[in-house]
Amino acid sequence: MANEPLQTVTLFYCYAQEDIVLREELEKHLMPLLRSGVIKSWSDRMISAGQPWEQEAKKQLLAADIVLLLVSPDFMASDYCYDKEMKIAIQRHEAGKARVLPIIVRHAHWEDAPFSHLQVLPLNGKPISAARSAYERDKVFVDVIKEIQRVVKELIAQKWFTKGNTLLSEKAYEQALSAFEQVAKSYEESVYKYAALMGICNVLITLNRNNEALDSCERAIRLNAEQGTAYLHKSTVLLRLHKYQLALDACNQALYQGVKDVGVYRNKGKTLYELKRPVEALEAYEQASRLEPRNAYIQLDKGQVLLKLKRYKEALTVYELAAQLSPSLAQAHTRKGDIFFELEQYGKAIHAYSQSIRLDGDNAYARSRQAEAQLRLKHYQEAVNAYEQVLRLQPNHMPHYLHKLEALAGLQRYAEMLLTCEQILQREARNSRALAYKAQALLGLARYEEAQEYCQQAININADNAIAHHVRDALLTVNQQQRSLLLIEHTLSINPYDAMALIKKASILFQLRQYAEAVLACDEALALDARSPFAYTIKRDALFYLGRYEEALKYAQKVISLDPNNAEAYHELVEILRKLGRNEDAKKIHVAAKTRGIW
Repeated sequence: MANEPLQTVTLFYCYAQEDIVLREELEKHLMPLLRSGVIKSWSDRMISAGQPWEQEAKKQLLAADIVLLLVSPDFMASDYCYDKEMKIAIQRHEAGKARVLPIIVRHAHWEDAPFSHLQVLPLNGKPISAARSAYERDKVFVDVIKEIQRVVKELIAQKWFTKGNTLLSEKAYEQALSAFEQVAKSYEESVYKYAALMGICNVLITLNRNNEALDSCERAIRLNAEQGTAYLHKSTVLLRLHKYQLALDACNQALYQGVKDVGVYRNKGKTLYELKRPVEALEAYEQASRLEPRNAYIQLDKGQVLLKLKRYKEALTVYELAAQLSPSLAQAHTRKGDIFFELEQYGKAIHAYSQSIRLDGDNAYARSRQAEAQLRLKHYQEAVNAYEQVLRLQPNHMPHYLHKLEALAGLQRYAEMLLTCEQILQREARNSRALAYKAQALLGLARYEEAQEYCQQAININADNAIAHHVRDALLTVNQQQRSLLLIEHTLSINPYDAMALIKKASILFQLRQYAEAVLACDEALALDARSPFAYTIKRDALFYLGRYEEALKYAQKVISLDPNNAEAYHELVEILRKLGRNEDAKKIHVAAKTRGIW
């Protein structure tokens, strides 16, 4: 603060020429203030020869902070002083742009003058010239100077306060803080001190310096305990500090002091919500809504409480209103999505989150919830795409990577799973779920020994890891299947024309995810038994997982031709058609199967 530039108050002398001696004497007494730089004065004596004096005088009068009217019979008789300068001065005083201080320098009748409603100096109303001695005259001047100095201090405090507000609006927070502190510390008796403390509190809240903000609130309360604004600010800070009961007390104190402000009721609603008193919280928000019925954010607050109370229909109505009041408010759609998600209406949730994302593309929460809803619907590709978008916004958020892994697992895209696992394990080498997913991916790639290794690592870190236990069980099954495969190979070495043995071999190879080998085994079986529905079914599924959808379609149709009432065969046929982008054909098959009662 010591380095802050001085604020200066400008004085303008409005006087009759006959009182020049008194004006000069007054200026002598003001000299300490002039030297300190807190004031600077102007009078007509400062006009240079040749300058248009009336124009210059008016310019200085319009720029002055304080206008000193040196009242005397000559002043009252002067048309220029009385009708021109004083008229402008009074107008500026009433507009709050300047302070007019009438100083009675000589006996005059001024009680009916336009300034008669103002406090005159000296305070007793006696003219300075009435002093009986030089000593008494100096004493009167000193008293006048003290009053001028008091007004000067008040105006300087006002200037600092105004500067602080300007800097705050410009987001120059540290400079604003310094300006407000000038008022709070340097001008103890200022009427602006309380407001300056509130300004300090506003800045500190904005800067998230909550403990300092709380101290500022307490300073304001000590200064004036009956002014409720400090309690409002205090409740805001205490909310941030999670001191909910104290925040509620501050809200109630603000209301007791007559601050019927939307901010108080919103803070009260928030504290009651956190204190698990939702019915009372809703009432507080209703009070706020009555004060500002078109405030969309109050509707958001109400909706949150209604959601807590499981009054979903009302909450949806409130969020719809919020969206109407503020069409660009992404949160309204996000909250709607949350309700649909809670109700397990994931399709509607996805639509609501999409509207939110359209308004705010960087809304990571809405994107993550949309992705989770896709995952719940087993729309794995859409979920993968959504999580990739979220990870661009939050690249270090581990749960997003893990959810993406879940979607990739649903798509059986094991190579991509491995890459995603590595991204996690580079950050968290002992992430049990990532290790388990890595084991699952290795299992899918038929890299069984590696899968066993990572599965064990995951279980060592977290013995309750369900994914790891599932992989371990699958690996045990693989071992059994591999042993079964050896027995079948032995059988076929004795009789290579055993069609059922070849079908069993194909089935085991399919379960081991060795799809190409399963196709070859099916071909051998079909060469021996061209009407085996089992061989066609296994070959269809193996081709599907190999991404050879056109070939898979051929065998899906063959399975149905062999068994027209096979419901599972129709399901698989529809899925293959969808993969081929033939959605209309898939729809027709679906309808036909339902009509026949097969679906």
